[in-house]
Amino acid sequence: MSQGLIYAIYNKETGQYYIGQTNTELNKVWKEHLQESSKMNPSPLHRSIRKYGAGKFNIRVIEECSIGILDDRELYWIKEYDSHNNGYNELTVIEETIPPIVEEIVEEIEPEPITIVKKEKKNSNSKFTKRGDGKHRRIKVKTINVDTLEEKFYDSLTECADALDTAVPNLHRYIKHGWRVRGHRVIKLEDKPSSHAIYGVDKITNKVKHSFRSVNEAGRTLGSGNTSGVDKSLKNPHKYTWKGCYWFYQ
Repeated sequence: MSQGLIYAIYNKETGQYYIGQTNTELNKVWKEHLQESSKMNPSPLHRSIRKYGAGKFNIRVIEECSIGILDDRELYWIKEYDSHNNGYNELTVIEETIPPIVEEIVEEIEPEPITIVKKEKKNSNSKFTKRGDGKHRRIKVKTINVDTLEEKFYDSLTECADALDTAVPNLHRYIKHGWRVRGHRVIKLEDKPSSHAIYGVDKITNKVKHSFRSVNEAGRTLGSGNTSGVDKSLKNPHKYTWKGCYWFYQ
């Protein structure tokens, strides 16, 4: 697998986080953590699992990225959630790897939100040229609440901007620079064409079980032609399954 995952384990009782990385499926990672806890592993996370019980924790993917940058992204999210000071991550080099001043500079240079001033409508008889078709407004995005890890999905930037009570131009900058907006991270979802090849990994054996030249072919072969289930799995790697498999683009 060329892609890896950054995940967060959240203690609902204490509000503390553990940030980790993996190149395997999430349920397998959680099972390994439970096994380590039962083996009396002395790490802060596994001691806490023994103390509060597994039911007090949840685990969720917060980013999917290439394996080559997993270490850097893991350190980024550890810093973001402060899980080395107020959580379960045991790191002594975090301050050397990501100096605290970086975060301070980001906060200082973050510009004020743009105020949108509506122009008066021109006379209906005047001639004008339409610029663009508004497709950029239909970019699909998701938001992640940095405190609860709750995810929400939106079919357009306009819909997301309305939900977060901000302007679309501001949202573009939040996405580009990774800034938070009202306690949320905003992530643009990459839409793949329906003709792109896909494959399904069995959620139990973790082996490739199906391979198709397109989403539509998968829908015709395994279902009645409906592709909503496989689309949902493709847009949420390692979170949702369809026909007993996690689905990925090749």
